[in-house]
Amino acid sequence: MRFTDRRLRRAIRRLRLQVREYDCELVTPDVRIFARRLTTDPAKVSRDLARAVRVPRTFGGRFRPVEQELARSKRGKPRKAYREHKLPGGVVHQPPSIWDLVLPMLMPPLEIDHDGFAHLPHRLYRYQRSGIDFLRSHPSALLADEMGTGKTVQSTVAVRLMFRDKKVRRALVLCPLSLLGVWDRHLAEWAPELAVTVVHGGAKTRRRDWKCPAHVFVTTYDTLRGDLAGDEPVLPPELAAAFDLMLLDEAQTIKNSDSGRTRAVRKIDAKYRWALSGTPVENRLDDLVSLFAVLRPGLLCADDLSATQASSLIAPFVMRRTKAEVMKELPPKMRQDQWLELDQAQREAYERAEKKGREDLEELGDDVSRIHIFSLITKLKMICNFGPGEESSPKLRAVEAKVEAIAASKKKVLIFTQWLEAGVDRLAQALHRFGVVQFDARLDSAGREAAIQKFREDDSITVFVATVKSAGVGLTLTEASYVIHFDHWWNPAWMFQAEDRAHRKGQLEPVNVYSLWMRGTIEERIHEILEKKGMLQEEILDGLTEDAVGGMISVREWKGMLGIGR
Repeated sequence: MRFTDRRLRRAIRRLRLQVREYDCELVTPDVRIFARRLTTDPAKVSRDLARAVRVPRTFGGRFRPVEQELARSKRGKPRKAYREHKLPGGVVHQPPSIWDLVLPMLMPPLEIDHDGFAHLPHRLYRYQRSGIDFLRSHPSALLADEMGTGKTVQSTVAVRLMFRDKKVRRALVLCPLSLLGVWDRHLAEWAPELAVTVVHGGAKTRRRDWKCPAHVFVTTYDTLRGDLAGDEPVLPPELAAAFDLMLLDEAQTIKNSDSGRTRAVRKIDAKYRWALSGTPVENRLDDLVSLFAVLRPGLLCADDLSATQASSLIAPFVMRRTKAEVMKELPPKMRQDQWLELDQAQREAYERAEKKGREDLEELGDDVSRIHIFSLITKLKMICNFGPGEESSPKLRAVEAKVEAIAASKKKVLIFTQWLEAGVDRLAQALHRFGVVQFDARLDSAGREAAIQKFREDDSITVFVATVKSAGVGLTLTEASYVIHFDHWWNPAWMFQAEDRAHRKGQLEPVNVYSLWMRGTIEERIHEILEKKGMLQEEILDGLTEDAVGGMISVREWKGMLGIGR
């Protein structure tokens, strides 16, 4: 819509008021020049006040010019005022002008109706609109929807609306390292008028990023912890105190009240505090107290508080929905266990390792702990994957056969394993001919984004092989309709979470999940006890913490699986 001259003058006066109210210490001299131009030469201001001059996005890195029309200084030389976006395919623009900073507050409020609202890239589901309303109406909120229901989308749109409603001017998003790119993409797609800075890199770069004028700052819990430490913190106290909204993704990260991450988060005194978690921490009271000490300090402060009392107190601030409740249109997830036999070399190596390990544990007697037990289990499970010195194995041959059929049908597959060299690297090398990308903790944020983008967009790539810990949360990989578990974490909840990278909103095909198990080994015994306790059913473990799941199997039962004390 075009503005008349009178409406333009009125909008400019309003803009000047917003500029005056904004923290001018956060803007550069060039920005102040732009603001003064509003009064001296309004003709140079865009007449379409529903559109930003540019959409600024910054990411910790170097400065370099990237556009054809470079901004030039008075001497006619290119001005190095552009950020280099480290993420592949990212949009690179110069730091935001004051116009870009106040634009969201000048734009009219947006209301959600039964069809969502305009200017969104995709349609919102009804339950997502309810989640957005829940966040907007609660300064302290825990959105605990099951993974795969779109919590990031709901919270991103809610943040955008808070800027439109003039309730927020600066927001901080905290997340694990693997999700930096996820948040950057979601903000670019769902809140395009917001200026975003991803704080990452060296100390010098981060110091500059924190001072960069922006609406939303995205960083990791560990970065915040480091940048608030010391006598001369990278994030100055006056900037740390300037956030109106703090959003915690994978909020179970701060379940330990004594950790440095949790102490750092408590230093951010934002008016609005939201948390996202697909694995609520309601099963351990200490975890719950730690989280709500950040979200709503003083709510859970009684020393003799019971779990029932705590649940009652937090109920107004928690929203929890499962996929089964809200996504009935989601295609089914079909499971199939494939049982294999150890080859001769594997069997001999396995029996030697099991006998030696059992003797060592029996010598410890009553001093045997979970650590000792898991150490032996890990050795035995690695032999189940590959015999010592062997390049191939029954498991690998089974995977090769499945991937060959999947590639022939022009589909894609996710393969999860526990190990790096003995898992990810070996699988990637063996499946190279089918087109493979690797995803694990050795990649930095740019490498992770490159792997994800390549898997999504390159038709020659069939396989996404990853460790279950690095890729088990936060990612959306609905391009794959097959999942293979090469081996299994002792906690099956991690298996279910990994599968949900493909089985989530946006998936149009049934998801086929294959789990490989070795007969006559520790894998079969673990499978038996998990099945006996119902722990191979997702609904049984829904919402339980890792410690809670671990508590469902006693040390005595673990020892029994290894044949100790019979």
